[in-house]
Amino acid sequence: MNLLAPYPKKLAPENSHKRQGYIHPLEIQGNEEQTTVSLILRDFTVEGLQYYRHLVQSLAQKTSAKYPGSQVEITHIDQYQNMLTSLQQHPEVIQRALRAYKKLGIKPKLGYIRGGTDGVHLSNRGLPCPNLSCGQHNIHSKTEWTSVQELQTTVDLLVAIAKV
Repeated sequence: MNLLAPYPKKLAPENSHKRQGYIHPLEIQGNEEQTTVSLILRDFTVEGLQYYRHLVQSLAQKTSAKYPGSQVEITHIDQYQNMLTSLQQHPEVIQRALRAYKKLGIKPKLGYIRGGTDGVHLSNRGLPCPNLSCGQHNIHSKTEWTSVQELQTTVDLLVAIAKV
């Protein structure tokens, strides 16, 4: 059974940009009796995640219908909500970070993070945390790295935020 063929290629992570959501096939395991497909659904809105859940359910049922006797069971595990909601409720957190950047003479790069960060988990537990970076390069690859200088800049920024 080809479980991933029906998924629109435009919804693959590599085909999405900025605030577009995606469906990311993470792992496939199986044998002659059972196959498990793990997917990560990402979106910046609750409505977008609901759409992807419905799409996954629909495509899985259509695929199963092509193979008499097969069954599909879908389990959803929520990882986290977008941190934007928390940060919108506490705009002073962003303002403090921006003042600290200015104090250090650093021009911040404002943008969106398309994956999970520690800040997401902390924000969703009541401690609003914007993603400030620590200078990572090649994030989540085998060649991910940062420099001592970039880590020092992050420490300087955190100290400046504490002073603000």
